[in-house]
Amino acid sequence: GLHINLAYALEGLQPLQGDPYEVELIFDTKLRQQREWIKILSLMLINATDETAAIKAFRAAQPTGSEAKHFTNRQIKQLIEAFTGKHQRISKFFCSDSGVMFMSLDGAITAKVVKHFTDLKEPILSVFDSYICREGLKDNLIKVMNGVITDTLGGYAISIKANKEIEDLASKSIQGIMDLADLRDEYLYRPEDTQRCEEYEQRWEQHKEWLYMIERPIYINL
Repeated sequence: GLHINLAYALEGLQPLQGDPYEVELIFDTKLRQQREWIKILSLMLINATDETAAIKAFRAAQPTGSEAKHFTNRQIKQLIEAFTGKHQRISKFFCSDSGVMFMSLDGAITAKVVKHFTDLKEPILSVFDSYICREGLKDNLIKVMNGVITDTLGGYAISIKANKEIEDLASKSIQGIMDLADLRDEYLYRPEDTQRCEEYEQRWEQHKEWLYMIERPIYINL
């Protein structure tokens, strides 16, 4: 929820406590699923020039055949009303074409975070408004992010916390080298509750074939 927190900061307000994307259930679905819809919709609202554009962008972003792909305008408006009702104090940023401004802030923050870890000769990956680092540097990353955000916002503090734990695979390596064939089960039997786009599914099938070939290679004499 970095953009939401930034919006509160720009208004000189403390962000709401708790998850910025959670509202009372509107439809007959899981709270987790509704949260994902609202999270995506929040980005559309910040980037769009009006509500109609946000609705169209939200529907276009949904996977083919999904429930949300067939939402009516009224259903999407219900999600919008729930989200904007929760964040009335930053309503000026919704449907105001503010996306570029927030992306500029993102870029300034990310450049400083990446520079910090690059100077330490440590790998750091940025994924939208999140970062991936070695598990052992998680606390350092949180500290650096909070410091950089405070510096970028002229002293305003936002408390950033880790929202996802990623397994450290170092224990499965030998002298820093991992045999991908040994990780076959690790990758093939992952949770099914994560939405994946069609292109990802295609690449994943190709990758599984590649893993299979490593385990059972076919030799051809040329």
